Amino acid sequence: MQVVEAARQVLALREAIRDGVLELAREQARVAIPLADQHARDRMRNDAERRRWSAMRRDLEAIAADPAHLATAPLAARLAALPEQLDEPAPPEPSLAELLELD
Repeated sequence: MQVVEAARQVLALREAIRDGVLELAREQARVAIPLADQHARDRMRNDAERRRWSAMRRDLEAIAADPAHLATAPLAARLAALPEQLDEPAPPEPSLAELLELD
């Protein structure tokens, strides 16, 4: 009976640790999404690199929505499973002249 109780305690501890790790993964994914999006839209990067960043952004979004997504496959396999996508670059910042309103 003691062995069964010890096993239950170990499994409960494992579950608590797993939950904490998955919540940390969710938080870190949320923080990283804007950076991945910025790289995916960066006009100075080549298209292949922008596609990889786009895939990474989408994977991070999936992790933020459901951190158990991490356990579905290794990162390389998850990224390879995503369809190729080239995100539109961010529109250029308006110049000072464009910001001035002339009457």
